[in-house]
Amino acid sequence: MEEYIVVGSGISGSIVARKLAEEKGVKVIVLEKRLHVAGNIFDEYIDGVLVQKYGPHFFLTNEWWIVEYLKRFTKFYEYPAQAISYVDGKYINRPYNFRSLQQILGAENSYCILTKLRNAFGEKRRISLFDLLSNEDDEIKKFGKIMYDNIYSTYVSKQWGLRVEEIDPLIINRAQFVLGYDTQLCELDYQYLPIDGYTKMIQNMLNHENIRLELGVDAVKNIDFDDINKKVCFRGHAVKALVFTGQIDSLFDQCYGILPYRSRIFKLNKFKTSQLPCGVVTYPKNFDYIRQTEYSVFNPKKTNTTVVQSEYSVPLNPNALVGNEPYYPIINPQNNEIFLKYMERSNRYNNLFLCGRLAQFKYLDIDTAIMSAVDTYDKIKNED
Repeated sequence: MEEYIVVGSGISGSIVARKLAEEKGVKVIVLEKRLHVAGNIFDEYIDGVLVQKYGPHFFLTNEWWIVEYLKRFTKFYEYPAQAISYVDGKYINRPYNFRSLQQILGAENSYCILTKLRNAFGEKRRISLFDLLSNEDDEIKKFGKIMYDNIYSTYVSKQWGLRVEEIDPLIINRAQFVLGYDTQLCELDYQYLPIDGYTKMIQNMLNHENIRLELGVDAVKNIDFDDINKKVCFRGHAVKALVFTGQIDSLFDQCYGILPYRSRIFKLNKFKTSQLPCGVVTYPKNFDYIRQTEYSVFNPKKTNTTVVQSEYSVPLNPNALVGNEPYYPIINPQNNEIFLKYMERSNRYNNLFLCGRLAQFKYLDIDTAIMSAVDTYDKIKNED
């Protein structure tokens, strides 16, 4: 029997599996609960348009070695990530910047606050909402409060179902205010999309003679714990290593409580002409959906059809027909305490390795997920 088990075929599990099979030269079983690989970056063609089924994912990084590694499995085209917001009948620049300020306040009311922002923050390029709210100048604070009331707090309510103070500040600070007119969502050096899609990239990654893929398998039902020998067992046998990328609370039958996640409901509509002024539009306060994506805008191949995907943020409900997949861990001190209990439990077993957003209960982008997967592989390698 193969001694190395990887649970999950998303980017994290697939990276670990490939490195185990190729660099370590061992047999690996990859188990996937869904009927397709690639996890939440899964994409497929709909009327010739490559649609990311679980919402838009852009590959953004400062690490060239990550780009080089992925280029073994796909070809990329450059696409600087962009989006805009719709607020009270107006489209507002994202990232929120000096143009957004004028769109919100009106150009005629912007001169004073623009001058004060430049003087207050000097050479800084981007700041957080909390930098605005905590500034000593009353006008800067007032603008920060306008942003808070009309964009940030309403977005948090729609996305997380919580108040701003109930969410880890690191999550909130991901949406920064640009002290200038830059329209790129982030300043990372390399910004790409795979020409043939993420699914094809993952399929190529898992295409190795030492990897066996099993789809439609609930791996948790096949996992047991040997507390005497401090080992995780799979299908009744102790294994050399088991890499788990699913929900950590489900691995341990939620014995310390449920770790909450937000889920998504997606609705697709097809049109003959373009519908949105940008490929991605967020809706902090208007409409029920939180985001819309028009995939034909950033597809490399032009088609006669355009596909618009609307996303609705909902609480995770594993028993529902929709909204039953975990996407975003709700990170705050209370939930972190529960997570640490699961981490302490997992550390009892010397052949268990946790990897990925769900298992590590951490917000990971594609590049940070890859770095975490490489670290996980290194830990396994160093155990031998």
